[in-house]
Amino acid sequence: MKKYIFISFFNSYPITSGASAVTTSLFENFPAKNKYLIQMSHEKFVKKKNIFNIKINNNFKILKVIKILNILFILKRIVRASDKKIFIFEGASWVGYSLLTFTLFKIFYKKATFVYHSHNVDLEFNRGYLFRKINFLIEKIIFNKFDITTTVSEKDKKIIKKEYNVYSVIIENSLEFNKKFIKKFKYENFIFFSGSIEFLENKISFEKLLYDLLPKVQNIQKNLKIILTGSNLFKNKENKNIKNLGRISYEKYLINLKKSFLAIYWMRKGPGTKIKIIESLGYNKIVFANKFAISGLKLKHKKLILFSTTKELISKIKKVIKNYNVYQNKFDKIGLYVRNNYDAKKISLKFFNLIEKKLN
Repeated sequence: MKKYIFISFFNSYPITSGASAVTTSLFENFPAKNKYLIQMSHEKFVKKKNIFNIKINNNFKILKVIKILNILFILKRIVRASDKKIFIFEGASWVGYSLLTFTLFKIFYKKATFVYHSHNVDLEFNRGYLFRKINFLIEKIIFNKFDITTTVSEKDKKIIKKEYNVYSVIIENSLEFNKKFIKKFKYENFIFFSGSIEFLENKISFEKLLYDLLPKVQNIQKNLKIILTGSNLFKNKENKNIKNLGRISYEKYLINLKKSFLAIYWMRKGPGTKIKIIESLGYNKIVFANKFAISGLKLKHKKLILFSTTKELISKIKKVIKNYNVYQNKFDKIGLYVRNNYDAKKISLKFFNLIEKKLN
């Protein structure tokens, strides 16, 4: 009997981040009869059939390394020696976890098939010279030793080929779009910003939005504020320009996304493809983003979305304020395109067929 086991070293279920949205959407739509998800998480876990949670108190790497042994105990309960085992590693966390687990599994499951489902290229994260060298060697081993490796875009595929001389298969980051959030919502006077600002890149992006852009936009549309999700630790509560929701359920997240006037994504780097962009556009939200935010994405009407300077962004926001319905109709068409190209059901079937072809 074939058994597909997804291995995740981060919280994948329930959805609390872009990476978890990708993994949960992929897993729930994956058309295999016998599928399981084993995850490590410090978040509150909601029990669900065929999903196993290894509780960790925080995200320290050493604790996750120790907890890797727990995966073997769970596997004893769900697989037999005669089962054909396919392990799918969700590559959205440090590559070292995947290599350690792969090395351990190779001892106990010599005939298993190993799949590395990359969410991004680890090499693209700036962690200093020493860590970059270490991660380069780890990622190189993974892309050369796993039976199947994937990347999320043509851009990432080219990086892997150049750096590791390996051909990977593109499996796009995707979502299961909820139909009730595709319909129109009456918008409120908020710019939407999602992401933990404890993460440096998000913090820089958020502060640029708050201190540089917002005052200029408020000269055009008064009382416009920022709605922030994903950061319980944000201390600037006295700032009247921020409505901080902290970490909220995925449904509340989507409600606030839909109610927002528009969403702005201003980033310095573009590893992988940004699920928050796919998400916002797929739910017909008016979105403005710089080139790093949309890096790797296949999009229609990029010129409508893209900005490169504060001046250009202000100009586009002015046009939205004057012609909101016209812009919304344009983004409705973009939303349909995104849902068709980044639909989890289609991408999961593509992924499943890729693995089945390899097995046969």
